[in-house]
Amino acid sequence: MFPAYRKYKDRDVWFEIVSQDLFFEINKMGKKYLLTETKAIQYPEKLRIDDMMKCLNDAWEEISQDTYSSILEKVEF
Repeated sequence: MFPAYRKYKDRDVWFEIVSQDLFFEINKMGKKYLLTETKAIQYPEKLRIDDMMKCLNDAWEEISQDTYSSILEKVEF
């Protein structure tokens, strides 16, 4: 079940969901890619992970690990 990979359907935002309470998010901002880590401590954050896993409201789509990895390579650390 984990890790799981998702993308917003209407935006350049990719996710690696590591567990029920941790995910990484890559946002494309202009020509740059920004990686953030979110630890789900509060209930709304935990619901967000559950929604992503279920692709609720047709907001997310499943992507492959290879797709996520190719985007991750564009992040400047």
